[in-house]
Amino acid sequence: MPSPTGRGVIQLALRKLMIHQTYGAMVLHGTQILATLFDGITRHSPEGRWIPDGGGPIPTAANLVEG
Repeated sequence: MPSPTGRGVIQLALRKLMIHQTYGAMVLHGTQILATLFDGITRHSPEGRWIPDGGGPIPTAANLVEG
């Protein structure tokens, strides 16, 4: 069934899907970059270095200054 613009409804739906997929991919890429950045920051913080050592009690501010 032709739409008022002269294009078929299927073509318009597929174009809309393509545009949404493109924008979704751009947002996902930006989110992944931020996640990698934040992961690196947290792993190299004093709290992040404490976790692989087996955890234990939560470090206090004084413990973090010592390390």
